[in-house]
Amino acid sequence: MRKLLIGLLALFRRVSLLMLKLRGRTTADVAEQRVVSGRAWDEFCDTLKAAGAALNYPGAPRDPFNQAEGYRYLTRLVVARRDPGMPNWLETAGHTSGTMCFRWIKAKDHPQPQTRVVGFSELVALRRSPDS
Repeated sequence: MRKLLIGLLALFRRVSLLMLKLRGRTTADVAEQRVVSGRAWDEFCDTLKAAGAALNYPGAPRDPFNQAEGYRYLTRLVVARRDPGMPNWLETAGHTSGTMCFRWIKAKDHPQPQTRVVGFSELVALRRSPDS
């Protein structure tokens, strides 16, 4: 069953790429349009909404550690040139530097985001670490 599903997904991807090529577009064009139109942001926000709903769902773990891990998932962003296989990955689109802005709406305080730079190979270890 798994091989069939993977085969169907690969076929869908090939057909999608062929359709793009026939229309004279590339995957980069599509990615750019998603950003320009705001669709990428909308999808990202929808992912956060779904994760937040899962945290508040009846039966979700209520102990402090699991709740903290859930909220940390909601607020952790990974910026990398290529997909590290982590949730909330933001592609650099070829940029080597830039500015990131965070907004708090109706917040009583405004925590300062913590950032750090790690090597691509270190991301796998961070993904497994409960303290990252």
